[in-house]
Amino acid sequence: MGFDMAMVGARVDEEFLKKLEGVAAEMKTDRSEVVRRLLDRGLKAYEKEKALALLREGKVTVWRAAEMCGISLFEMMELVKRERIQVSYSTEELKKDVEFLKGKYSKRA
Repeated sequence: MGFDMAMVGARVDEEFLKKLEGVAAEMKTDRSEVVRRLLDRGLKAYEKEKALALLREGKVTVWRAAEMCGISLFEMMELVKRERIQVSYSTEELKKDVEFLKGKYSKRA
């Protein structure tokens, strides 16, 4: 199964290009692969920052923030703790999450 790829172009200055080529040499790969990897890391960092900002503003739940980042609820809870984000978690939200988890894990049994 192949992946559809699209071309993306960007103008960079000489200093940036030299750094990019240096990274490519260190990684023993080509510039395109380095750019793909860096873009992937950057997009993931952006998604995390966005999810954490929405969480701080009370616009999403911890569960939704985890989904946005593509990480588990437990990983997000650790991130919330590390970032010292205050979140409100109502009894109703807890009940919903418990029911969801019961359904999710009872299907595996």
